[in-house]
Amino acid sequence: IRDPDLRDEVAAYRLSLLDTGGLTRTALEDALRLAERASGPAEVWTCVMAAWALVRVGRLAQAIEISARGETAYQTFADGPVPWGPAVYTYIRSCAFLAEGNLDQAEVVASREYERGLETSSAEAEFLSGLNLSMVFLARGRPETAARWARESAMLSRRTGRLIQLRAALITLVEALTLSGAVEEAQEALAELDHRTLPVIHMMDSELYRVRAWLASAQGDVELARTQFERAARAAMESGDLIWEAVALHDRARIGASREVTRRLDAIANEAEGRLVRLRADHVRALATGDAPSLSAVS
Repeated sequence: IRDPDLRDEVAAYRLSLLDTGGLTRTALEDALRLAERASGPAEVWTCVMAAWALVRVGRLAQAIEISARGETAYQTFADGPVPWGPAVYTYIRSCAFLAEGNLDQAEVVASREYERGLETSSAEAEFLSGLNLSMVFLARGRPETAARWARESAMLSRRTGRLIQLRAALITLVEALTLSGAVEEAQEALAELDHRTLPVIHMMDSELYRVRAWLASAQGDVELARTQFERAARAAMESGDLIWEAVALHDRARIGASREVTRRLDAIANEAEGRLVRLRADHVRALATGDAPSLSAVS
């Protein structure tokens, strides 16, 4: 390919292959290098992939900054061949606020985008913001509400043929249903997820192992739950997804493995931004040491 802009555009879409293959850190390194020179449609998509990876490695301020740059570029090059509309940037920012522990801001951003989706008849805005809201309500300890939003996100993703987005919505739905006690419905959602899973898609593998763990725990198989949480943490660590690794380690500690994960979770909290990962690390340390006052302070 002789045209340098076209070469950059091809390179930008190659980032998607790296990301869906579970190579978060590799995709991020390539995306940040490409972002230094990319323009036009290449810049639009490079910013999506860079910002999304930055959220998962815990570089949250930079993720918000690059998503804003991408959104500005999108407004300029909206006629170019880009696979997502502007809602993807709002989705990423809400995820960043959630990972940071700013649940109020994550909810506000997602709610506004959902309203915009309704006003403009954008199914994409609705299913992305619906997924954001389901994750926020899970973090708030409201799994029934989270399940309603995840169910809607899954329905819209299914209707529009967005299979990767459907995977994310179903993963969240399984967790929400399990934690709300609707185990049979969670099993049905997991069966659909397994049926639709493509062998080349490894993005969110750690999250899939994690929700399998919660379902196993709800069914009384604590040993299987521990194994699945271990697989979740290992998959996230191998791909470089620090935020998802922290979630998996914290969940593993909650079913009785706090001493085994304390050191690694502390290391993640020292590397990743945001108070939520630090709270997870403090909570696990309090569990491991039996420190009741500290446990009460972070619970």
